[in-house]
Formats: sequence, structure tokens, C-alpha cells
Amino acid sequence: MRTAKPVFFITRLFKSLSLILLLLIVLVLAFANARTVTFSLDPFSPDNPAFALELPLFVVFMLALMIGVLIGGVLTRIKLWQKNRNSSK
Repeated sequence: MRTAKPVFFITRLFKSLSLILLLLIVLVLAFANARTVTFSLDPFSPDNPAFALELPLFVVFMLALMIGVLIGGVLTRIKLWQKNRNSSK
């Protein structure tokens, strides 16, 4: 007898539909922000920066998002590692 399968199916369907919707939103934003911008880390000389990249705006957004997720994941992992180390003592 199958009793727990419908709940699993609905959860999986909801996750899949949410992911598809998120992907569509990202694609729409990427096409809407396809102009190139100058990415520079030199705040003292904006007219002639020492290092600058010409990138589409959506690439800058995606890189910032990826870096933020990576930093958040590393900090969460460190916090969990410390919590597990303290609880084992």
C-alpha cells in the first residue's frame, strides 16, 4: 500500500514549479539588463581606474549573487562545525 507517496509527489512538484518560475524570472531580468557596464574596484579614480571590466549588467548581478551564496554557505558551515564541536565535549 502506498500512503506517503502523494505528499512526496506534491512537495516535489511544488519545488520543481518554483524552480522553473525562478529560472524564468532570472532569464527575464538577464535579457532586460543586457547592456554593458564598467565594473571597477577603484573608488579613487572613476575616470581612469587601475582595473576595470566591461560586463553585461546581469553578469555582475549573478556574480554578486553567487559570491553571496558562497560566503553564506561557508559561514553557516563554520557555525555548524563549531556547534558540533562544542556539543561533543
